[in-house]
Amino acid sequence: MSSRFSAEVVDVLLALILFLAGLGYSVSGLPANVVVGCLIWASAWLFLSHLYFIHEWTEGCPTDVKIIVWLAVTFLILVLLWNPVRAQYAKEHAPPMQPSPIQNSDKVQPSVPPSLPPVRSYMSLMEKGFQFPGQLDNRGGQFKVGQWLSFNIPMKATGPHPVELIKSYGQTYIRNDYSLDTQKAVVVQFRKSLRILQRGEPNTEMPGDETFFTAFNWEDETHKHDLTQSDLDNFRNGVKFAIVVIEIDFKDDGLLHHIRQCRILQPPARPPGIWAMCQVFTKSD
Repeated sequence: MSSRFSAEVVDVLLALILFLAGLGYSVSGLPANVVVGCLIWASAWLFLSHLYFIHEWTEGCPTDVKIIVWLAVTFLILVLLWNPVRAQYAKEHAPPMQPSPIQNSDKVQPSVPPSLPPVRSYMSLMEKGFQFPGQLDNRGGQFKVGQWLSFNIPMKATGPHPVELIKSYGQTYIRNDYSLDTQKAVVVQFRKSLRILQRGEPNTEMPGDETFFTAFNWEDETHKHDLTQSDLDNFRNGVKFAIVVIEIDFKDDGLLHHIRQCRILQPPARPPGIWAMCQVFTKSD
């Protein structure tokens, strides 16, 4: 009994030593080696198997039954460990990773800066706003009886490149109010005038060039409206209103753009004028 007990103790100690050896190898920082691990665990399993066959608990069991149970347990262990061992083996024997092209190249490719949007050149309305006649030469610009009803529209070429001025046109309308319906009707009439307008040759405006055009009130296609005293009184008292509509067409780098404005002169209709923006014809591009 003592010799058998000693053999059992030896089996347990050896299996424990091999178990600790495998555990110590895995945490020692040495290169992983699944073959060494399998040898260690197989040796430990042999000692445990020997213990199984000689232990007093299995002493009364027939030898063939012991063998069948041992083979079944061994087979189950092999099935459970097959995929992890095979994956670890493939991981350890995988070919080394190739360095990336950047790591393998002595020259670093320069980064390409993002493309900047093109700098535009354009015609713009000047801060002077719509001007009464005579304001451009600082002579007061008060409306007078017998004078044409008109307003000057100053504009300026802005940007690093020349601008091709295709058309600049405006008209002044006299209306009893400036309701939204009235504004829409005025714009419809203005668009009709644009369609029959005889366009001249385009002008090239250099950066910084200043120019202007005049928006007249036309009684018909050939006669401009002469102001009367009644017109002046009506403008001053808010009985009638002057509505000015303009459109400027120009090209920048071959692209066509438009400036559209509609403004309403408020009482007392004296320079420099109080101008209200229309609710229509305000979209420029």
